[in-house]
Amino acid sequence: MTGKRALLTTACALALLPALAAGADRPGRMTSAVWSGSGHAAGQPDPNRGRFVAIGGEFGELRFACSSCHGFEGQGDASGAFPRLADQSAWYLYGTLRDFASGARPSKVMGPIAAELSQAQMQDVAAYYASVADVPFPPELRHDDRLVEQGRRIANTAMADDGPPACARCHGESGIGNAPLYPYLAGQYQPYLEQQLELFRAGRRGGDPMGVMHAVAQQLSNDQIHALAVYFASLRPENLTPGGGPSPVVARPPQPLPMRTGAVMSPKPGEGDIVVPGASSSGPPR
Repeated sequence: MTGKRALLTTACALALLPALAAGADRPGRMTSAVWSGSGHAAGQPDPNRGRFVAIGGEFGELRFACSSCHGFEGQGDASGAFPRLADQSAWYLYGTLRDFASGARPSKVMGPIAAELSQAQMQDVAAYYASVADVPFPPELRHDDRLVEQGRRIANTAMADDGPPACARCHGESGIGNAPLYPYLAGQYQPYLEQQLELFRAGRRGGDPMGVMHAVAQQLSNDQIHALAVYFASLRPENLTPGGGPSPVVARPPQPLPMRTGAVMSPKPGEGDIVVPGASSSGPPR
């Protein structure tokens, strides 16, 4: 293993240590240690309270509803603007909300929404979406088999002696994730995955412990990013929820979701969205 790849692999492992030390070693696992000092009055997140946050509050007191864009089951939207939340670990979802609220992960849509949530509400809604099991995937789109195979090779094999490590090293076999820190990619929407890799490459995507994804994405071409996104989007694992029993994959057409947040379908980062020091603000290389 060469020096650059060894450093990236080590960084992947080190980034996991804070979450593992807190006891968040399984999707949806909630221990008091995970949330200690984070302001949750009951000391433990409650998926039932989180369900109310997801629909806009028990009495509709919130100005937004997560379910308006991400769906009540976390199925998201195939346009790529609103990712699939189902199958992610509660720790990952909570950390993402904190990053949005603090500005560590800039977003003109999610930043203001997350900033309105208390720490307890973030934990509760993360626990809720992590608890939803067996969420159906939309019907599988037809993809070029050669493109899927190219993405599979990139995802599972290090590309060169000094290139980035295989995606599977952190994101798990067949994209099932590596809880608590590394997200579930299997079945995520291709436009969303492609855009996130471009943002990582340009240094405009936060929520990246130790800059691992920025370093990896910088070594990917546009064609490689597209192939990876197509490959992960094409996966339909037998187990829809990590750690759960085998479940049949049920396909049903995605339902149209009302747009209540003022979101745009293809959000573009602005000049103030650079989160990696020294990164160019001119956009991803071509």
